[in-house]
Amino acid sequence: MSRLRIAYVLSLAVLVVLLGFAVGHPMVSGTGSSEVLRQQLLQTEDEWIVQLDIVNREGRDVTYAIDISVNGQPYSHIAVLEDGQHYGYAHHIYKARVGQGDATLAVYKDGTAAPIGQTSYHLTGVP
Repeated sequence: MSRLRIAYVLSLAVLVVLLGFAVGHPMVSGTGSSEVLRQQLLQTEDEWIVQLDIVNREGRDVTYAIDISVNGQPYSHIAVLEDGQHYGYAHHIYKARVGQGDATLAVYKDGTAAPIGQTSYHLTGVP
């Protein structure tokens, strides 16, 4: 066998071993982070709808607090998600009650002080 062929066979063997380790033993194990997805404000003729999705990639069950403030009026919602679970949330803000103003949305994980997602919206378009 030529030296080139031996080097080729050895490099293929090393590649197979490395691929085996990559598939069988990933370098990063288990824990990821929570994420707020598809955070948006929809407007209909009579209302605004704040929507968001949360995905839990923590490797454990996590409690989330969803806090919304509409013109200073607070609203809260608690969701407990298992690892890998997705959660969709919608909050309706009726134009007849609010008129116009501001809405702030914040999502907190396990009672932490810093939100994992935060957005403010200016509400306009009174019917």
